[in-house]
Parts: sequence; structure tokens; C-alpha cells
Amino acid sequence: MEKYFFDMNSISLNSTTDLGVGSNFAYDFDIVSLNASAGLGFNDKVDVITEIGVTKSFEFGKFAVEPVIKLYAGTQNYYNAYLQAGKSHLSGNNGHAKKAASSRVSKSNSGTAATASTAAAPSTFTVVQASQYKVLDYELSIPIAYTFHNLKFDVVPTYAIPVNAATILSSTGAVEKEVISNRFILQVGATYTFK
Repeated sequence: MEKYFFDMNSISLNSTTDLGVGSNFAYDFDIVSLNASAGLGFNDKVDVITEIGVTKSFEFGKFAVEPVIKLYAGTQNYYNAYLQAGKSHLSGNNGHAKKAASSRVSKSNSGTAATASTAAAPSTFTVVQASQYKVLDYELSIPIAYTFHNLKFDVVPTYAIPVNAATILSSTGAVEKEVISNRFILQVGATYTFK
């Protein structure tokens, strides 16, 4: 079980999820290993997220290489909550949560102050069929680890192939497909183990 804490102005996609629970399963078939996990994310609605992967480990002295192919599938209620919270660029977000409509003060002919709103009501966005379970992406990665005494260095290059772009409905009635594209991600880490 995991409890998440985010600043109210966070634009992290997970910032609308409060709590998560999950389980993992792995089995080594000697030729390859099968890994699977399933989890629930709790926000306004419950999300189901699953992952299945096939991996094979190779060791060369102090180096370990573990090619992985993964498939992620699940619901997108978290994305719907994220859009409705106004955290997306779709709502004109510049890195903060929902912005209040600004107002300005001007002087009228009589010299008294009058307030006028400078922004119309912002559009809201909804993910169509956010509760539908579907494949979200495929990932190919080749984690490489190097161990030297108590230090371990990790490099994880990953190529992500998103599929099933979300259909987004605006409060103005406009319908559009989410823009998705393949991505290359590189994670680098170091771990020191005290013995």
C-alpha cells in the first residue's frame, strides 16, 4: 500500500491519486522470466493498472544486463481527474493548478473604481470512457548495472510506444484525440550499500 502526497499546485500526472495498492508476481522459466503486477489507484474513481513483462538476465563480471519487454494496460480515471483539476496544458496551465479568473481595477469617469473580469469561464475537459480497461503502452528497455564493491550504478534506457490515445471532450463540445508519440527515456542511478 502506498500513500501519495503532492503539493496542490503539482502538475504531475499522478498528483490526483491519493492512495495505491498492488501486488507483484514473478516466475523464472530459465529461458526467460515472466513478471506481472496489478494495482489499484484511488482518486475520484478507482483505477486498475496492470503490467506484464518478459525479461532475461545476463551477467558479465561486474556488469548485469536485463533486456525487458513490457505491456501496460489499465483505466484512465486518473487522467480524467487530472484534466478536470485543470492541471493540463489544455486548460492553459503554465505549470500550476487551476488559475482563478483574474480581474482588473479601472477608473470610471466619476473617479470610482470598477472591477471587470479579464477572463471568461475556462473550458473543462473529460476523458471519454476513462473507466474502460485497455492497453496503454509497450516498453522496451535494457537496464545495465555495474557493481563495484558497495557501489552499484544503473543505466536504464527505455523506448515507450503509447497506444490507444484518449478521446478528450471539451465543455465547449469539441472532441479531440490525445496527441501521443513514441518516447525515449533514460534513467541513471547510483546505490551505496552499507555492510
